[in-house]
Amino acid sequence: MQEIKEFLREVYNQLKEEEKKLLLEKEAELKLPIFELLNVLNLIPYNKQVDIIFDLAKKKNINVKKGIPKNLIKKDIVLIKDEEIIDRIIVEEKDAVSYFVIRPPNPRGVLYIVSFEDFQRIIDNLDLENKQIKTVSFERILVDALRKKVSDIHIKPSRDFYYVFFRENKEFVLQKDYTMTIHQGRTLLQNLKNYAHQYTKGSFQADITSKVQDARAKYPNLNVSVRLAFMPLPNLEDEYVVARILREQSIVVGQSLTNLGYLEEDIEVFEDVLKRRGGIVVISGMTNSGKSTLVSAWLANIKNKNIITVENPVEYIIGNPNVSQHQIFETDVEELKSTFVDFAKGIKRSDGDIVFLGEWRNDKELSEIIEELSFAGQLIFTTLHINSAFVYFDSVESMYKVPKKTLVETLIMSLNQSLVRKVCHNCALRFNGKESIEYLIKTKEFTSYSLKNLPFFNLDEVLNQIKMLDEVLVINKDGCEICNFRGFIGLTPVYEYFYPTIDFKDFILKQSPTPAEIEKKAIEELIGKNKLQVFTQKLKKKEVA
Repeated sequence: MQEIKEFLREVYNQLKEEEKKLLLEKEAELKLPIFELLNVLNLIPYNKQVDIIFDLAKKKNINVKKGIPKNLIKKDIVLIKDEEIIDRIIVEEKDAVSYFVIRPPNPRGVLYIVSFEDFQRIIDNLDLENKQIKTVSFERILVDALRKKVSDIHIKPSRDFYYVFFRENKEFVLQKDYTMTIHQGRTLLQNLKNYAHQYTKGSFQADITSKVQDARAKYPNLNVSVRLAFMPLPNLEDEYVVARILREQSIVVGQSLTNLGYLEEDIEVFEDVLKRRGGIVVISGMTNSGKSTLVSAWLANIKNKNIITVENPVEYIIGNPNVSQHQIFETDVEELKSTFVDFAKGIKRSDGDIVFLGEWRNDKELSEIIEELSFAGQLIFTTLHINSAFVYFDSVESMYKVPKKTLVETLIMSLNQSLVRKVCHNCALRFNGKESIEYLIKTKEFTSYSLKNLPFFNLDEVLNQIKMLDEVLVINKDGCEICNFRGFIGLTPVYEYFYPTIDFKDFILKQSPTPAEIEKKAIEELIGKNKLQVFTQKLKKKEVA
């Protein structure tokens, strides 16, 4: 069948020469479906594309209708492949529509253009007619998420359906098998809230859908718990739910930081940090960047010091007898609260050598206690949500109003990290350094994913580094069975840090350098690294692509 070719021919007839040239260039550069490109470039919007399909069908005497086909049974629905007929016109923008072309088996039958949600409604209605109603429990979704090593589960309502997304290796992936009708979605969430109520203290109300609420739920048979956030939609009946999976796992004492992806020369620096007293070690990064994993592994190998942690929640159990772990409890009921500040006050009297305060928050009293503990000789670990190790002074001074002089005097190390994909060696594309440049620039596979995690990067510097490599691995988007057809297996940290000396702190106080100047000088004086250096080393080791 030639409809796709005829569609393209008709499209080109409607474009000006410069528009055709732009379309061809962007198609090669962005690797997007032609339908999406036409819309993104504002050359032929989606509604106009549908009109073209109608016109082509009329010329071929094919009856075309919008909406749901009548008297159509499930087995008769055929999604035709791109190479045979126009398969789909897909929009991935907010409030957009995804159109599918379907046709019963009769090749001259009526051609229907339906939205994705209309198509899903066909399936659901047929299931209802056949009494094959899907019953989805949250625990079933959770089991699948654990199998796929997911960090978060998102349950999102739309006009007619509830959709489930998994955060898999930082990607937001729709789980089509769990698409539910509004009724099924509401039932799922109500059952989840009823179950969570027994594990959630404070003012949580399972029968309320009109306000933002947080909850907890435990699944002992799966050895996990989940932290739940319920957010109401404007209709105050449906809710968007985010479930953070908290695996009740233990850090293996003696586990090597090397196994977590840290470089040997940097591990030596990290070990030296543990010998220090009286100061702050700041681990920063975005959500799901491995901050707690690093700190827990860092502390698990210390046996001769009194370690106290205050976390929300405790993500890793450290089994050493010298480690006391505490979890805060936040609620609307003031008398029941146990906050970071409450625990920090108690720590002042606890004779701790090393203290891990899970998150530095915008609380004046908490900031003062952190400063006081560090000046008193305790080694303080904490985490921040900032995007670079080198913006620490400016960020905390701005956000928490802590004097810069205090921040400089108390800092022992600032480390920031991101997690990037580990390339699958079984199916990776392989190039020598020079050959890879054209491919990487053309596909943007390298720059679109990896370099966005590297603040202050210089693209020419990156490409020069690549040119010098004998072999560069590139993620194969088709993947293989070993990597579950994704092209990558797991994540590895790409990080940056600086470990200031007395002279370096004097430089900061006297010169008031910018973050970029701090980065440059730390690298020159060999007291720090940036993410580009670490990423390049991992490129050479063929860990990343």
